[in-house]
Amino acid sequence: MKTMTHRGSYAGNILRVDLTKGNIRTEKTAPYARDWIGGRAVNSVLLFNEVDPMTRWSDSENLLIFGAGALAGTLAPGACRTSIETINVFSNGKGSANVGGHFAPELKYAGFDHVVISGKSEKPVYLWLHQGRAELRDAAHLWGKTTFETEEALEAAHAPQRIRIACIGPAGENRVRGSGVICDRAKVAGGSGVGCVMGDKKLKAVVVCGEGGSITVARPDAFFRAVDAAMKKVRESSLAEKMRTVT
Repeated sequence: MKTMTHRGSYAGNILRVDLTKGNIRTEKTAPYARDWIGGRAVNSVLLFNEVDPMTRWSDSENLLIFGAGALAGTLAPGACRTSIETINVFSNGKGSANVGGHFAPELKYAGFDHVVISGKSEKPVYLWLHQGRAELRDAAHLWGKTTFETEEALEAAHAPQRIRIACIGPAGENRVRGSGVICDRAKVAGGSGVGCVMGDKKLKAVVVCGEGGSITVARPDAFFRAVDAAMKKVRESSLAEKMRTVT
């Protein structure tokens, strides 16, 4: 399946990956996006609707869901967040964490708004997303590596393509409850033990390449006027000025 441009700032597809069976399929984002806006909202609906309330974080039935914000990948200022939802390892209630960086826009350019991961792999794997396609690949050679080492190894393996990576290190692999998911080397989705869940599923990384992909907005003229107005506020903000000042 090739990447398709979808109006309204969405890539248009939700990816579903069953790690137990190795099955991968897609569905359309539109039925969810009509009622719920953005990564965290759609992720939460999927989690609430599809996971039994008695499910524990370490059960195979638990979901790990990555979702890009509704405006991620556009010129909207600050629109770069990836939300991750799962069962909270500390409470077995709803868990949520989010992270900035380039992963969310790249996910959309690769053709997906959300990635819903179920089941557990018997061996370490990573998920490769590119041009609307998805593939599970062996990650035995990455297991035990730090997040820095993992990113370096994956960047070398996929060169010269530019990729973005969400991965775990030894803490997540060993199911340390406070472990996070790392993006862009130093950005962390650290809440609810999402890295612990990722390690429990033996998913070392999600690797995305948005090369050749694109998204659009429904009303470009109105959108760019809103972006210009927002950027003007940012430029004139005293807080933003302080953040730009090197001390």
